[in-house]
Amino acid sequence: MTDETIGPLLKRLRLGLERSQTEQAEELARLSGTAVDRNAVSRWEREERLPGRFWLPHHAEALGVPVDTLRRAVAETRRMRRSGGLELIEEDDPLDRRVFLSAAVATTALPVLPALPTGKLGERVGPEHVGQLRASVAALNALDDAYGGGEVRTLALRHLARVRRLVNGADYGESIGLQLREVAGELSEQCGWLSFDSCRHQEALAHWGEALTVADMVGSRHLRVTVLASTALQHISHGRPRDGLHLLHAAQRTNARGADSPAMASLLKCRESRALCRVGDRAGSVAAMNAAVSAFDRTRRDPDPEWVAFHGPAELAFAQGCNHADAGELPAAVACLRGALNSREDGFVRNGYLYRVSLAEALIGLGAVDEACGYTHQVVTDLPEIASVRVHSGLGRIAKALDPVDAGIARDTVDMIRTATREGTA
Repeated sequence: MTDETIGPLLKRLRLGLERSQTEQAEELARLSGTAVDRNAVSRWEREERLPGRFWLPHHAEALGVPVDTLRRAVAETRRMRRSGGLELIEEDDPLDRRVFLSAAVATTALPVLPALPTGKLGERVGPEHVGQLRASVAALNALDDAYGGGEVRTLALRHLARVRRLVNGADYGESIGLQLREVAGELSEQCGWLSFDSCRHQEALAHWGEALTVADMVGSRHLRVTVLASTALQHISHGRPRDGLHLLHAAQRTNARGADSPAMASLLKCRESRALCRVGDRAGSVAAMNAAVSAFDRTRRDPDPEWVAFHGPAELAFAQGCNHADAGELPAAVACLRGALNSREDGFVRNGYLYRVSLAEALIGLGAVDEACGYTHQVVTDLPEIASVRVHSGLGRIAKALDPVDAGIARDTVDMIRTATREGTA
């Protein structure tokens, strides 16, 4: 069944349960807390739309199969359409922020939080509660991929506070205690990432420091690697590439000992390439990027860890484009950044805006102002849906670069950015 695409698979599994499309829609609505009708089920089965990261866990639960089975089927659908020269299908995920966030609260906070003990002294915590907390971590990852910091950070902080109360007040055995602490560490790392995306950099470092302490306490190599990789990216992005390199080398040593996924090895090499480019080692940067691409190619047989799913061809092309831009190789940068946009999967909305911002900056450097303004307009128009301050900061850089350009479209674009800023949407 490994070659089955998502539409026939969904239909076969539904019929195996003797459900109509209407009954399947009702089950999905119950699990997701989001309105679903039989037409949506029909679109998924006919492959007019692909179920994205929000919907896949609900389909898996409704049909009684591992979510990785459905992820592989989605990947096979995309592969077959690419090989046949067909247009890629858009993922069907709730993209209106209010709808998406309310759905996330419905699928994480409402079922999970009331079912958990409050953390009062003596309350019992069992494996089912740990499972619910891990599901909330996965849901927060999906929200981050779509929208970035802002409201998602606030939701993550609420979850972290609840887990801390459980760790310090509830009753549990030794094994459950270790798992609770590990979840707390994962949430601390997640809060650090969301703070970084919100440009709250000291707050990010505080969360990552706590997560690193937890990783050492519970012996989680995976958490340690994740924290070091995230902190390294912050340092690379803020003028400390050598510090970032040291952190990445520490992460790579931990990753090798822990035999983590090749996807993580690829991500670490990709970030090493960015750091080496920033310190002026272009040959080393190219070698590291080649290693990143090679490591990523080795991950295709097995599902990647959930949180690292964003790292793929689009992210590798984006990093290559940024390296070319840093080296002043703007035509190559534009080609890579266009490639990143074309290969981005639809669930990773925030990254798509980052790609557009970087592409617009490179095009301005080449003098292609009209095209740069076109990409900028796409970002500003949709900006109310994105909470990532990194995207907002990129628009500020574009406005500064366009300010001296004597062209009507450039002036209009600068005015659009500044108007959005005054209205509080940028």
